[in-house]
Amino acid sequence: MKLSFALLVLVCANTFGQNENFLHKRYIVERLADLNSLQTGSIPNLPSAPPGLQGDVYLTPHFQESSFTLFKEEQKVSGFFSKLDLQRHEFNLITPQGVRVLNGDLVRSVVSLDSLTKIPHYYFNGKSFKSAAGIPSVGFYELLVEGEIPLLKKTELEFLKANFNPALNVGSKDHKYLKNHFFYYLKNGLIYPISKKNFFTIFGDRQKEMEAFGKSKKLKAENDLISIFEYYNKLVTREN
Repeated sequence: MKLSFALLVLVCANTFGQNENFLHKRYIVERLADLNSLQTGSIPNLPSAPPGLQGDVYLTPHFQESSFTLFKEEQKVSGFFSKLDLQRHEFNLITPQGVRVLNGDLVRSVVSLDSLTKIPHYYFNGKSFKSAAGIPSVGFYELLVEGEIPLLKKTELEFLKANFNPALNVGSKDHKYLKNHFFYYLKNGLIYPISKKNFFTIFGDRQKEMEAFGKSKKLKAENDLISIFEYYNKLVTREN
């Protein structure tokens, strides 16, 4: 499983770096729509949120240039702008014929180029791995730090109903979509949630060294977690 993850990272990292032009051999999304095995579909447009609703269901606010690796024979779909619908677990893709839909269950991994920073972000389908309880994971995880113990982030959608109380004049008149971020690490082929309790035991015989490094860090802050995992993985790389 560790080898599989390493290969997955390699596939993601190389997708935007290769000079080879995928346009002549890619699986065009319009063609995918005709293949029942790939279960793609189309939608006429992406409507804005209706009155009385705050937020949206998408992982990112903007469409981003993306390259997909599919489970089916490692097929590649490249050169489209997409964004992930967290509610429906599917990708909306811009094509000359309009917005098309790619079922998330068909996608092994995806690399998205941030439209503003031009920084690539690497995601993989959690169903390739299992939780500590042996249950296949669901949804897409972002790879924040690779190495001996990778750091992962998962964004989950939460819907809050309007709860305005006219008598007390308190609460919200609008429904809301919230996006909550959760952090995980991958070890021995299993995905574990990160918890402040016994956090540094993650690092085994490096625990005391990591405690010293991380004593000023906030274990719920993304940048601090990235710093801690980068430090650990660099130590292990030097050791090997």
